Amino acid sequence: MGHVLDAVGPINQSMGGAGTALPLDSIGALQWNPASIAGLPKSELSIAFMGFAPETNLSSRVNAGAFGPGTPAATMSGSTGSDSDISPIPSFAIVHRNCDSNWTYGLGGFAIGGFGVDFPGSADNPILTPQPANGGVGFGPIYSEFQLMQFCPTVAYRFDSGLAIGFSPTFNWSTLSISPFSATTPNANGTYPSGGSGRCGLGHWIPDRCLL
Repeated sequence: MGHVLDAVGPINQSMGGAGTALPLDSIGALQWNPASIAGLPKSELSIAFMGFAPETNLSSRVNAGAFGPGTPAATMSGSTGSDSDISPIPSFAIVHRNCDSNWTYGLGGFAIGGFGVDFPGSADNPILTPQPANGGVGFGPIYSEFQLMQFCPTVAYRFDSGLAIGFSPTFNWSTLSISPFSATTPNANGTYPSGGSGRCGLGHWIPDRCLL
């Protein structure tokens, strides 16, 4: 799973990611299978929030003299907990279905992934001691935050035979903040890269059962 959630919204989350062919609500239907919005019984507006409260610890150990004679003078070791707060995970979806039409339309926005830590500086935990230029052997305080949002305008068509097809271009917005980050130099112009993707769905509706 990594930094991407296995489901969106509390209803879809209760399915453990197994709701691709079962449109229980507009949020899960829009996220996993655009064709499945044609299986919703009526128009629907959904707004949902979940909370994520990670418990993260960072431990390190450096033996005396590991970086040369007297650096450090004595063995150092320690463990530090992250000060990260509860992260809200919002989702919203709207689906419009006209009973006199085979077309169904939807729009969704979901927080589909993220991570973050906030380790304060430490005099005992080697990796969190000041950077070498400031008399330590570590990185100093370590902070990271990643957020990934996805938006998906969706259209689906349900044939009289029960077959449904759907199309949903997806637009992703993300932010990443890391301090310190020594792997590359800062972005000089401060711009954000962009890109696009999409997905299609196919399903067949069996009355009084589910979408396959």
